Amino acid sequence: MESLFNIDKGKQLIKRNIKRLVFLPLSFLVVALILTFLFINPKQEVTSQILITDTKNGDLDMEERVKAHLQIVSTYTEIIKSPRILNEVNERLGNQYDTDKLRKDITVSSRTDSNILNITVKQKSEDEAKEIANTIAETFTEEVNDIVDMAPVEILSEAERLGEKKNANLLKNGILGLVFGFIFAVVLMLLQDMVSKRINSIHDLDFLQDKHTHIREITDTNDIERLRAELTVMHEKRKAQTVVIASPNDTSHVATLSKALERSLITEEYTTTCHIKSVHSGELAHLREMNDFIFLPVNNSEEVADFPIVLEAADIVLLVIDKKDNEKQSIIKTVNTIKQYGTLDFILLQSDKKGGDIK
Repeated sequence: MESLFNIDKGKQLIKRNIKRLVFLPLSFLVVALILTFLFINPKQEVTSQILITDTKNGDLDMEERVKAHLQIVSTYTEIIKSPRILNEVNERLGNQYDTDKLRKDITVSSRTDSNILNITVKQKSEDEAKEIANTIAETFTEEVNDIVDMAPVEILSEAERLGEKKNANLLKNGILGLVFGFIFAVVLMLLQDMVSKRINSIHDLDFLQDKHTHIREITDTNDIERLRAELTVMHEKRKAQTVVIASPNDTSHVATLSKALERSLITEEYTTTCHIKSVHSGELAHLREMNDFIFLPVNNSEEVADFPIVLEAADIVLLVIDKKDNEKQSIIKTVNTIKQYGTLDFILLQSDKKGGDIK
């Protein structure tokens, strides 16, 4: 049952926040697309390859060959990204690049025990990246023998784009925007529900329910009829007559419910009376002799000094809460006051639904 209540509360929470759950993801989507389109600059990636033709490692065992290969790759990588090579590359390209930035855009890699060096360059333009990669490969193959005597090299392949073109992915970023927007909306919804001081649904009152206190939602005459049936059962079983209809702060709600219950009981040939003003014990005894039910509407505001006195006379206590204007703190205060003097039988959440009428 508890899991069903949690599911119902979740449905109510989603229903109350449906606009937020739609608006925030769409807002994040729009922002993600704008940022991607205007500010995220795509970079194209191309790779040229250099072949190390003779490593002179044929007489070495496997471990020594791997070490020698790694040494050659490390040395050639440093040479490719050295100021001597990059300055020459920049000069051949018309000195249009910053050498330090050029170094950051270059990646040199090689698989273990492979004689191929991959020179990868990233730039905004694919043609620009190809030009840089090919110029690096040409400059390196021409200059390396003058720098170090390790192994001859030659250009294996000129720069080309490997794999898919790297564009700013609008679809991917849009989906991410939707997902993050939805997560943000859900977290915000849950946090707001946790710190909310107001009653938004009947499930917000679950923490007040115990074996003596029942929680009901009153929205129309059908709910009034069900409540009337429960009161008549209590009347027959334990001769309960005096019904205190209490509210945290507003007597108008209890007056409306009192009149609705009176009408319902009269149709079942029960005699009822309703007293908005307090009654003394002698008058109450007389009313009990003359009626099956006595309704005593009262609220727990500071202006009503006889709220505890009325509670002491109660056989049945109903606490009416209006969904629109009650806060948890005032409800808890009233519940505690009622339980000091007896049992709280029903907590009734009064809310208007389309087509409902309890007047």
